[in-house]
Amino acid sequence: MLAKQGVKVDKVLNFAIDDGRTYHTKFAPSKVLELMMCQENP
Repeated sequence: MLAKQGVKVDKVLNFAIDDGRTYHTKFAPSKVLELMMCQENP
């Protein structure tokens, strides 16, 4: 699917979440991940 759009994936993140919740970067982002991203890109 991504190859058809000309998108190349060079990194993949795998999160092990013990609390059983699911997260989505747009609709239900993790507050910890959101905080980390803000610190990396001021």
